[in-house]
Amino acid sequence: MNIKQTLEKARKNKNPNDIMVALSTMVEEFLQIFTKKQTEDLDKKLNDSLNEVLNQIKGMKDSLDKQMLDELNAFIVKESHRLELKGDPGYTPIKDVDYFDGYTPQKNKDYFDGKPGADAVVDYEKIVGTVIKYIGDQKDTPDDIVRKIGLSKLKISIDSISKLTEEIALIKKVVSTKSNATVKSGGMGDWIHQQFSVNSTSTYITLSSRVAANGTAHLFRYQGQVLAMNVDYSVNGKVVTFLSPLTDILVDGTTFDATFVRTS
Repeated sequence: MNIKQTLEKARKNKNPNDIMVALSTMVEEFLQIFTKKQTEDLDKKLNDSLNEVLNQIKGMKDSLDKQMLDELNAFIVKESHRLELKGDPGYTPIKDVDYFDGYTPQKNKDYFDGKPGADAVVDYEKIVGTVIKYIGDQKDTPDDIVRKIGLSKLKISIDSISKLTEEIALIKKVVSTKSNATVKSGGMGDWIHQQFSVNSTSTYITLSSRVAANGTAHLFRYQGQVLAMNVDYSVNGKVVTFLSPLTDILVDGTTFDATFVRTS
């Protein structure tokens, strides 16, 4: 029976003893609840305080340990500089007792020369075949090669062109001989050099004079590269007509040099 039931019974019976019992029971339970609540609060406060004290003690211990360690390190460093550590003199090794000179190997006893090797055999056929195969694997046609040469910034040396130097020397000799002779009407004239700007659409140029020796006394170059008559161009009077493959490699902003002997 709980407090409420006890009080209800005392009220109905109008018995003072029942009322006192009910009140006593209520006070007792209240005290139990109050005491339990106070005990729990007290335990919590004690635990919190204890944890705080332990944390403070741990912090003080860590700080003290670090301080003591720093002081110990400082002391060791100071003492190591103050003390001069020097051991006893070491033992000096004695030759032929503690160590010995090495042995020098002797030829034909400890080592021998090898037998002379055979002369290398050069397989020229294999080398030539490899080169020919490499050339055959190239995709450039002769026209492609000529076009690339014309566009290249590198120039072909006159000396590298077969007999070109001899031909130029022969022309100079002929000109020199003719210049010392009496020049008649219709004979060969002076050497003339003209430079023309050409582009990718150029098809011909016009010289200032006709070319001597039936149009053969000349040397024409494109971008410094010597051209071949009736291959790269043709000559008819003063007009030089460009042929393929020259027309295939012409680009804008390039130059055509014409060096020739004029005639009337």
